[in-house]
Amino acid sequence: MAPLCLPETWAAMEALQASGQARAIGVSNFSTKKLKDLVGSPGSWVKGEILKEPVLIEIAEKLKKSPAQVALRWGIQSGHSVLPKSVNESRLKENISLFDWCIPLDLFSKFSEVHQVSILT
Repeated sequence: MAPLCLPETWAAMEALQASGQARAIGVSNFSTKKLKDLVGSPGSWVKGEILKEPVLIEIAEKLKKSPAQVALRWGIQSGHSVLPKSVNESRLKENISLFDWCIPLDLFSKFSEVHQVSILT
């Protein structure tokens, strides 16, 4: 069996998405280093710096939630699957407390102000 060539595989997946044969592509269980090697310098969402974004902090303060809770709730409200991970007991409790509240539309729309960097080259 030939060894897997990740850059070629990723390019083929991008071609499938561009042709409309795949709606979305993604990776799973990649370390930040492997992802960086594959697609270049990752943006703030990938590097975990999203929790420092001023827009996210502002929304968290208004809702009296942590930035992590707001980011996770945004993912849920956007229809994404979220997979929070922590070994810290207080963060585990925060991660579970996502389903008894929503981000109001006026605040939800502020997420479009978050600076995004494409991780695709």
